[in-house]
Amino acid sequence: MNKDINKGNALKILQKSLGISPENTMAFGDYMNDIEMLKNAKYSYAMKNAHPNVKQIANFEACTNDSFGVLKTIKDYLHVN
Repeated sequence: MNKDINKGNALKILQKSLGISPENTMAFGDYMNDIEMLKNAKYSYAMKNAHPNVKQIANFEACTNDSFGVLKTIKDYLHVN
């Protein structure tokens, strides 16, 4: 696999094309392949059941995948019930 192909670079391309800064980006991850992506988002969330290295990188923690952690976090952020 090309060393420059990862979720982080994909996120950078998406941010650039939409004019969104890392400070206005939210990302969620649970495993090592998510680390580069989380580094490019101010609102970086590791899932509660994430790999320990992912938890070290993320700025926040969300509930587990099995507990709908992404959905709950987004709803809380948007103040939606």
